[in-house]
Amino acid sequence: MPTTSTKESVSVSFHFFEKGVRQEDGQFKPSKFLKQEFDALVTKIEEQPEPNLDVPNDFDGVKFGRIVPFLELKHVDDRTFFGQFRSAYWGHSFENTEKGKIAAETLNLRNFCFLLYYSESGRIYLGCQYLGNYGDYGSLSRSLLKMLGLGSNARSCSYFSEAEDYMNTIPQEVRVTLSSNSEALAAGNVFNSGSMVAFKKSGKDEVFELTVREKLLSMVGQPVAEIKKQVAAMLSKNELFSVDDEDIRDCVVTVRKKKSRGTKTVYLFGQSTRATKFHLDVELDDDGWPILEKAKVKMLNKLEEEIINKVMDD
Repeated sequence: MPTTSTKESVSVSFHFFEKGVRQEDGQFKPSKFLKQEFDALVTKIEEQPEPNLDVPNDFDGVKFGRIVPFLELKHVDDRTFFGQFRSAYWGHSFENTEKGKIAAETLNLRNFCFLLYYSESGRIYLGCQYLGNYGDYGSLSRSLLKMLGLGSNARSCSYFSEAEDYMNTIPQEVRVTLSSNSEALAAGNVFNSGSMVAFKKSGKDEVFELTVREKLLSMVGQPVAEIKKQVAAMLSKNELFSVDDEDIRDCVVTVRKKKSRGTKTVYLFGQSTRATKFHLDVELDDDGWPILEKAKVKMLNKLEEEIINKVMDD
């Protein structure tokens, strides 16, 4: 029996492939992937030959991410596919206590889990596992897009939400910018300055902290229209404002990290392209890698909880 460890942080990022046509104005008009296209992608993964690292073309292909080796492949069901892929790290030398000096140009191959899921809406979802700072969504995504064979008529998109990071912070202040048509009713710890209204935490106000975390910070990365509805509902419920969601122009939350004096400003309507890494509580084996079966279960659960259940029609 292998001993287990949770010293390295295991996480997963989620993305999706979308088929469509690039319009003359630069906009991408999406359409649905067929189930046959998903099945064909899976077949190409299964049938890809194992690269021979003694052959220069294969060696360079793996080195520069043009070839992604696959292993431990498994059909979970007819719409879900799971396995591992290898990513190459190189470029600096280091000393190994058993092997001595490892040259900079040699390849260090690391295994990471991935999953593919074909949704009812015709999207192909991709989950990509990380171990600490190690992972390689870029090479995996490019390889799978190439296998789809659609060129510019397919693209890869990432899910981003900083809510994971902000849920462990202490909210200090919320500032809401309103249109001139909205009436703000000052009450308690609420301050009005022109069309901007702010309300702050008073002492050890745990209700304020809990409300802001669960009602606002949890919405980071969601569509702006949904955030506006949540802000309006929260303020109206607490009798701070009588406000329509369309009157809300912006919402900014100041937070402080626990055990830290510094503060950070969270722009709820802001945009970002960095994919969120969702933590996976997975044990590691003797070699320091996630136990495969447990990683599969955790990744599938996270896909359902964080993506599928929050996306309409999927």
